[in-house]
Amino acid sequence: MPASSPRSRLPELVAALGSLLAILAIFLPWYSTDPSSRASNIDGVRGDLSMWTVHEAMRYVLLILLVLVAVMSLATLLRGATGLHEPGMVMGVNAIGIVLYFGFIYRPGTPMQTISLAYGYALALVGVLAPLVVSSIRAKQSARRSASPLSARA
Repeated sequence: MPASSPRSRLPELVAALGSLLAILAIFLPWYSTDPSSRASNIDGVRGDLSMWTVHEAMRYVLLILLVLVAVMSLATLLRGATGLHEPGMVMGVNAIGIVLYFGFIYRPGTPMQTISLAYGYALALVGVLAPLVVSSIRAKQSARRSASPLSARA
């Protein structure tokens, strides 16, 4: 395995930190009820609520998905493992889909117009985007390398 410079590992560090940030963000407030509206609530609760509290069915799915992304990002960072970029992209797409769905398509609470997204949601969005972007860039680079004429065998 060739030694790589710390600068070449910077994208993998960003991906690992992003996935760890996304895991932490599950437990931070994603939704805020409108304090000026007495009717504003999420399952009868008012205030700031986390994804973990609100989405009972999907919380484990997202947590396991993000743990897998974090493990693959850390493995790539620490051991220079190759071949983990494509599975990382697939899991990253799934994670971003879940986060976007629960932020923009299915926002819990009544009335829905009085529920706003909190800082935990923004952190989760940034956290799931980081490994997805890094995986797609690295996969594109490895595909380009394997398609070069120097790697072709006679």
